[in-house]
Amino acid sequence: MKPTSIFSTLLLMVFGVVSCQQPPAPSSFEIKGHITGLKSDSILVYAQIADDKGDVKTDSFTAVASNGQFSVKGNIDSARQAYLTTANGGSLAAFVLEPGTISIEGDVSTGVQITGTPENDIVKELAATEKGRYQRRRSMAKAYRETTDTAAQAQLDKALTLISDSIMLDKLAFIEAHPGSLNSAGFIYVISTSAPLERLAAAYAHLDEKLKNTRDVKAAFETINGRQRTAVGNPAPAFTINDANGTPVSLSSFRGKYVLLEFWASWCVPCRKQIPALKAAYEKYKDKGFTILSISVDADKSKWEKALKEENLAWINVRDVVDKSRPSDISLARLYGVTPIPDNFLVDPDGKILERQIDGAVLDAKLAAVLK
Repeated sequence: MKPTSIFSTLLLMVFGVVSCQQPPAPSSFEIKGHITGLKSDSILVYAQIADDKGDVKTDSFTAVASNGQFSVKGNIDSARQAYLTTANGGSLAAFVLEPGTISIEGDVSTGVQITGTPENDIVKELAATEKGRYQRRRSMAKAYRETTDTAAQAQLDKALTLISDSIMLDKLAFIEAHPGSLNSAGFIYVISTSAPLERLAAAYAHLDEKLKNTRDVKAAFETINGRQRTAVGNPAPAFTINDANGTPVSLSSFRGKYVLLEFWASWCVPCRKQIPALKAAYEKYKDKGFTILSISVDADKSKWEKALKEENLAWINVRDVVDKSRPSDISLARLYGVTPIPDNFLVDPDGKILERQIDGAVLDAKLAAVLK
C-alpha cells in the first residue's frame, strides 16, 4: 500500500454521511472539550444527514475555545456522524453526535479520546488501539517520502501495508461484533474497497436494516457489488464509451488482446506517477497483443484534456461521463467498483479479468508470462 492511500482513507472518513427515516423529536446534547494546543480557536461541530434521495442537510454548532477548553450545546433529532473542526477547517475529530454529554480530550498533534455516550463509548477501545497504529503509519509514510533508497522504500511499503491491513481488520471485527452501531456504518464504508470480500459481504448482510438505509452503507453496498462483479476470473463488465475524439469505444473491440483498464484522473498524483511504467509496458508489449485503455474520472473535461497533452499517452483514452438524461446509466467506476484511484484491471483476450491492481514490475512479469 502506497503512503498516498492514507490520505484517500482520511478523505473517505471526513466526507462520509448518514441518513435516517422519520426523525424523532429533538434531544439535547453537550460537548465538553479540552484539547491541548487548541488555544483560543473558534470551534465548529457539523453533522450531516442525507435522505434516501441523497439530499444532504447540515447542522452546525459553534463555540470559542479558551486555552484549549470549550463547550458546545444544542439539540438534534437523531444520532449521526459528526466532525469537530477549527474555524479554518482544521480537522480535530470524527465522532457520533447523540443526546447526552460527550467528552473530547486530547492533544492537537497526537489525537483525542471521545467518551460519554453509548456510541462513542462502544468504540473507545478500538480508537485507543488504532491511535498508536496511525501514529506509526504516519511516521513510516514520512520516512518513505524522505528516502530515495528503493530497498528502504520497499521495506517501508510492506510495513505500511501490514499496519493498514491491521487497522482495516480491526474495523471489520468491530462491524461483525456491533452490527447495530452507527460507527459500523462509517467503518464499512471506509473498508469497503480493501476488506476481504467474502467476509465483508457477510458483515454487510448481518447489519441492522436501519443501517442499510444510511448513505454510507448504501455506498459500501455498491462497492461490494462492484467488487463481486469484477472478481478475478469473472467476465469484465461490458461497456461502450466515447474516446477523446468522440468515437465510441467498446470493451468487446479489444477481444483477442490483453487490455489494461486503467482508472485515473489528472489530479491524482499516484496515478500520474504510474504513467512512466505504463508507457514502458505499452512500448514493450504493444506488438505482442497488449494495449491500454485509460479511463479518467475527471469531472472537468478541460483538465483531462490538458493532462492528456502533458502525458502524451499513445493508447486510447476515455473520460467516465454519465448521461444524466438516462437514469439507468451508471459510471464505469461504479460498474467496476472503483474507489479510490489509481485502480486497474488486466483483461485477457477472452474478456475475463486476469488481475486487479497490478502495476510496475508485477505488470511486466505478468505480461512476460502470458505473452511468450
